[in-house]
Amino acid sequence: MQAEAGLVGTLRIGVVTAALSEPLLGVLAAFQRDRPQVQLRVVEVDTPHGQRALRQHEIDVAVIRLSAPGGGLLAGPWRHDRFVLALPEHHPAANSTQPVDLKRFAEEPWVWLHRDASPDYHDQLMATCRRAGFTPDVRHLANTITTQLTMVASGLGITLVPSDAAQVGAVCRPLANESDLVELSLVTRDAEEPLVRGVRPPRSRARSVAVYHREFAIADPRMGFVLEATASWPRPRRVSGEDHGSATVR
Repeated sequence: MQAEAGLVGTLRIGVVTAALSEPLLGVLAAFQRDRPQVQLRVVEVDTPHGQRALRQHEIDVAVIRLSAPGGGLLAGPWRHDRFVLALPEHHPAANSTQPVDLKRFAEEPWVWLHRDASPDYHDQLMATCRRAGFTPDVRHLANTITTQLTMVASGLGITLVPSDAAQVGAVCRPLANESDLVELSLVTRDAEEPLVRGVRPPRSRARSVAVYHREFAIADPRMGFVLEATASWPRPRRVSGEDHGSATVR
């Protein structure tokens, strides 16, 4: 009975590096309090690996940047963010507290991500620059956002990153330009599995999404892991297609 109710067992969660903050940490703590007999196992993944691991039943839940989703999965918004400009600490614009116009930085050397790391994410980066009126002068390439920021902190160039990815050594400034939302998604298999039955992404505050009602017992009303009372959550979407690339976006 407890296994059928999802109260015992092992829940394996794959996460990109950027997800290892709130609300995930609070969700995991609340989940552990409410299901003490469920063992949590968290593993770092990149987006393509997270999708493959779900389909191959190596993990049960993934919090990833869903860009080229694979078939047989359910996905919903987990957290939204916007791009900020990351600068070396010694950069002349690093001391400004005002939003910056990207066009001012058109001639700067840029640190970029390989497109096969996450095609949609890469294209969002490029579109943000092009809307500002330029194509970035890409001098350096990274496989992860963490490496991007390390390169920026080393003085190699500048870049755009989600605001939640700020790192010591790089100074992040908000943009005066229009930029796309950067989404982390919570993804599960499109199947009835007791341990993940109650896992749903938190309400999106950044844009309108379809909302539905379901019976859940909420471990923490502010979080996405739920067990049995009434709550409203974004409707997960079924996704199809093949995943691309072997580089890493984290």
